[in-house]
Amino acid sequence: MYTYAGSFGPGKHLKVLDLGSDNPNYNNPRFNLISINPNMPLLERFSVKNCNSLAQSIDLHLSNNLREFEAEGSLITGVSLPNYSNIEILHLPTTVTSISLNSARALDDFYIKNKTTGQADYSNLITLNINNSDYSENIDWMNIAS
Repeated sequence: MYTYAGSFGPGKHLKVLDLGSDNPNYNNPRFNLISINPNMPLLERFSVKNCNSLAQSIDLHLSNNLREFEAEGSLITGVSLPNYSNIEILHLPTTVTSISLNSARALDDFYIKNKTTGQADYSNLITLNINNSDYSENIDWMNIAS
């Protein structure tokens, strides 16, 4: 399905919101706006993978049940995630310049991926604020910080 725009104002009963595609050739130039209620208490997974025209910030700072956030291949500029969340997977595009993770103790799979090379690329990241989070051995924080 090729979504044009999405408004998920009420959305309080959604558990999964998959709006993109795992296919790297997916192209939907008309999907460039999404309106989301930042408080979706049941939401566990949010994905806008390969939505290559979506260039806005995503606010889910009150969605405390969020476990997976996948946006690689999109053009999102920022993401607001809940404090003290159980987020496990965080995949972002290089267009994101600021990340703040507070008490993301379950985070075990984090990267910013360059769509062209397919490699991890943290060169556009300006601010990285990680507080009170377990430092998973799967995440190379020193490489990210450099």
